[in-house]
Amino acid sequence: MNHSPRRYLRILSLGCALALTAPVATLAPASAAPSKITITAQLAGGYRLLATAKSGKSYLGTSSGGRVSIANVTAGDTNGMSLSILSTSGAYVGPVILKYSTDAAGKKAAKTLKTAKYGFLKMKKATKATIALNKISVNTPGKFASLNLAKPPVAVSGKTVAVIEGAPPAAKSLGRASGVKATGLGKFANPTENDPGDDADADGVMAFADVDDDNDGKLDLVDDKFFDTTVSADTNVNGDAGLYTALVCGGQCVNLNAFGITKPEDNPTANTALKTMVNTFQGVFFAYSNTAVQKSFPTRSSRDFGYFNIDCTGITWCSGSTAKAVTISPDFDNGSQPANNALPLNAGEKSYTALCGSGVIAKDPTNDATAPSGWPKNDAGTASAYDRMMDEWVFNSCDPDGDKLPNIIPSKGTISAGAEWVNEIKPRMAGPDGLRVGDAVRFALSDSSKNLVDASTQVISGVIQTAPSVRTWRGTTIHTASGSYTIPTEMQSPTGEVTLTFWRPQRAPMNDESSWQDVGGLTYSFSGPSGPCAIKSAKLSNGTSIAPTTMNMMGKSASVLVDTAVDATPNAANFIEITADTSGCGAGAAVGQWSVSAMDKGKNSTHFKWQKMGNQPAPQNPNPNGGTPQNPAPQNPAPQNPAPQNPAPNNG
Repeated sequence: MNHSPRRYLRILSLGCALALTAPVATLAPASAAPSKITITAQLAGGYRLLATAKSGKSYLGTSSGGRVSIANVTAGDTNGMSLSILSTSGAYVGPVILKYSTDAAGKKAAKTLKTAKYGFLKMKKATKATIALNKISVNTPGKFASLNLAKPPVAVSGKTVAVIEGAPPAAKSLGRASGVKATGLGKFANPTENDPGDDADADGVMAFADVDDDNDGKLDLVDDKFFDTTVSADTNVNGDAGLYTALVCGGQCVNLNAFGITKPEDNPTANTALKTMVNTFQGVFFAYSNTAVQKSFPTRSSRDFGYFNIDCTGITWCSGSTAKAVTISPDFDNGSQPANNALPLNAGEKSYTALCGSGVIAKDPTNDATAPSGWPKNDAGTASAYDRMMDEWVFNSCDPDGDKLPNIIPSKGTISAGAEWVNEIKPRMAGPDGLRVGDAVRFALSDSSKNLVDASTQVISGVIQTAPSVRTWRGTTIHTASGSYTIPTEMQSPTGEVTLTFWRPQRAPMNDESSWQDVGGLTYSFSGPSGPCAIKSAKLSNGTSIAPTTMNMMGKSASVLVDTAVDATPNAANFIEITADTSGCGAGAAVGQWSVSAMDKGKNSTHFKWQKMGNQPAPQNPNPNGGTPQNPAPQNPAPQNPAPQNPAPNNG
């Protein structure tokens, strides 16, 4: 699945080859099975061939001149390995069907795609040094690819999956149930137990890309039946690695229902406002858990203990010459930033080149008034996207190990304490070139000698593109007919019990969907300068009551709402009402930030924020040692920081 949840890393097993010796001198020595395999194929130029082991370990090759080759594949990983196709822009296209049959047992070969009823997705362990797949035919409307029907070039294993004219029905929707029988899977489909390179629900989409692993029609990110087991000790539901998104907005937050539209293109003002908000405050978080850091990199005496490479697989927003993504980094250890959160610079170093290499495009910390040469423009192309308040560099320009892949740089605290390795990337692009469900990102971790330690490909499954905008405050509508809003004075520093209504946030259409969607199933909280506020009661716009529940947030028990609605076409008549007590969360504060926040179970979040300053963009935590940070937290829906181990990140 997700991107996010099922996309997590598994530590690679380092296998030892068994040497076979001849029992007698008169016999020729038996040939040893190959320890490394090369996969070759004919594939249309620009497409990427993704080979995924059952464990989730991945290998990636890009077609050039109509051919693709993936070398140094560990032989053991080919046992049950599946193949997938990524588009030229880094989006997940679909699985490669290795062999077709007309019967469920797979004994009767199908001669055409139309007569095929079943297909195999997994191969047997390779016994030769080269797996020659010959021609791979990509069917983009059907979201699948296939090999030679008459003579499949590779031996297959596992069970068959149902297909229609060659395509698994669920492939068009990234595994969201569509014409696929529900499996009734329980904890077997949980991300803590389901192998990311396997297909537990037999719908033809491997778990790392499947957004609905039990085929119940409910996205895993909000499915209680899916997330039903204890998560890992570090509370990361994604396992060793996390890939999740956040939208933190101040000033004019956008919600389609405020404009009475179902898609941004219906209103030029809304479309422009959405692009502005996404360019400024949207982020993608890459995280490698503290337990995994300690397992993979047990000895870290310096900042050069290893490299966290991000392969963007061709995604426009974070790779290539048009990329505009920037990395929000920990600050220099200059007195204004806690030492454990600062960059691991050596004495006398004053430039990001010390960490990223000479090609980095970065803020000059000694002269931040001017944007660096080569800094990307905003999404509209009208001005520089440079933000002097932030310590940033252009993401794809940071390559300390020189492998052509940008890197995440850990802080001093991460190195010394083995904390979660986390960083935020701001895509700064909206529309078709911006962050999308289906974008495939590959993690490739290597040690100080540049040897691969861990690898995994994850497909983004959760992107919430708008905010849970406040609709009314104490009965007063705050939005105008044009969709804009002004924060009332009393709302900037509330006291006592308050009643407010808000709209659910939206996401863009997912693959075969025809419209944007109000996101259902999210967990909501209301927070003030002192933390989460106590929610006394809540109800839907149709009058149905919702009972507040409690969860641990930043070490405190706090009340939240768990929405039971399913995704639906945006409708301004549908909203949620809450009554909350502000006395314990900052009532009457002279300054401070307030927030309505929403989060799914995979840490993807969105936040509508305002503060005492009035209807101005919320500052992006320019002073990490004072005030309330403006950052989304993966562990709770009323964020203070994106990583508990990194107490004052400089994220926006």
